[in-house]
Amino acid sequence: MVLYVKVFVLKLIINPGEFSWMIGMFIKKYIFFLCMFLLPFFVHAQSGLAFYHTDEMLFRSNFNPAFFNSNEKFTFSALPVAGGTMSLNDKDALTNVTDLLFHDDVNDTMKDIFKRMVNKKIYYQHGEMSLLNFGYHSKYGSFNFVIKDQVRLMLDFQGELSRFLMNKENLRVIFNQSQTFPAEAIHFREYSIGYSKEIIRKRLSVGLRAKLLFGKSFLSSNASATTNGTRNDYFVLSSGSINVSLPAERIENPLGGFQKLDPLANGTILDYMINTGNPGFAFDLGLKYAVTPDIEISASIVDFGKINWKTDLHSLELNTRYDLDPGDALTNTINGIEFLTKTRNDISFEDDISKIFDISTANDASLDGALPLTLYLGLHYKINDQVNVGLVDRYVKFGDLTYNSLAANVNYKLSDRFTAVSGLGIYGDSYLNIPFGFLYKWHSGQAYLTIENTASIVLSSISDFQGFSAGAVFYLFRPKMKYERFDNLPFYKHKTKKRKDDNGLMFKGYEKK
Repeated sequence: MVLYVKVFVLKLIINPGEFSWMIGMFIKKYIFFLCMFLLPFFVHAQSGLAFYHTDEMLFRSNFNPAFFNSNEKFTFSALPVAGGTMSLNDKDALTNVTDLLFHDDVNDTMKDIFKRMVNKKIYYQHGEMSLLNFGYHSKYGSFNFVIKDQVRLMLDFQGELSRFLMNKENLRVIFNQSQTFPAEAIHFREYSIGYSKEIIRKRLSVGLRAKLLFGKSFLSSNASATTNGTRNDYFVLSSGSINVSLPAERIENPLGGFQKLDPLANGTILDYMINTGNPGFAFDLGLKYAVTPDIEISASIVDFGKINWKTDLHSLELNTRYDLDPGDALTNTINGIEFLTKTRNDISFEDDISKIFDISTANDASLDGALPLTLYLGLHYKINDQVNVGLVDRYVKFGDLTYNSLAANVNYKLSDRFTAVSGLGIYGDSYLNIPFGFLYKWHSGQAYLTIENTASIVLSSISDFQGFSAGAVFYLFRPKMKYERFDNLPFYKHKTKKRKDDNGLMFKGYEKK
């Protein structure tokens, strides 16, 4: 889904009137777009919340810094096994992406993508690609050093006007009423140090993570559109702006007006990835508290801070009038409300959507650097040594957009090595998400594998979220011993059971008859 929206933002909002230039740009800048577009396909995306209440899961410190704890002194993880997720919000997403990248019929693909977005309340994608994760655990607390990239994307294009323009079955819209098309996107590098400590033994733990950030790219849209006009002269007027921080050159058309943004026109993908011109700072704060030995509550705030966007700033202004054909629409009044109504039930304006959202001018921008803020609140109940259940709520605020998720998780410990995870999740307006996964632990590390939503396999019409997650972490400098390890006892080797016919003698003599 992130891939869809990034293509959409660059093609439809930034320069919707010039679809054809994207084909050439993909060839010229294929490395840049390959890295940017495929980044969410290899990340720890936190789209699902299945492992939130799995105590042994070391990756869950992404949710709450107080969760970072381990019986192992040193833990280590890095690319390519540091955690990966591919998340899709639509059953046909992969097919559409393939069509967009490798076929010439770009217009029809983009129109199909836009149709999907206007019929869904909100899109949200959070991607994390861990480059390095090193942990040290001692009696003074647990320390964690992390380097990772984050990609966040949120937009809301659902509304009466967008459906009126794109869907043939939406025949009317309130006349002279505006609709906004908000979108927020960000990509940044994070260098962070985390610390967690058990303040009250088996009762209260707290965690803090300080982050040094370097922004790579940013987009914020307050674009809007309004129906207007008089009898037999109706039109749609776009307004607002798209503020962007992206290493790109503004290209003008022969008449001197804005034509397009050309990403990496004066640089390379390496320049983009190592860019430190947009510094920032943020922190995470979390705690977990055991109300009773079996009941635990947890709360955290993640990515509270900002980035100072200083380089490659662009403000793209919309001020376009799109005239409707006189025979396509007329006004009428229903219950005292004036509507703009299509004259036939087979009319759609999808072919001209680029003309409605055309860019008129481009100037230097000033950006608000606030990060997308995430809040977690969890409740955990231990039924017995094998089974525990929990609830977790996640609230995300990005600009003026918000997104909320609620999940009920079940952890079943099959053995000392295997833990199975499942439950039920509600992510935004996707109401049926059933994850299924395993956590496997061995002498030198742990690994996990999760299908984020098994319901989408058989109920795709009502459960459109799909995802796949996997990752591993290793224990460093651990003695290579084949003995079992126990929390309260020293190492020892289980005594081998004697055979029933063993008489206990070291030397087996001839048995007397």
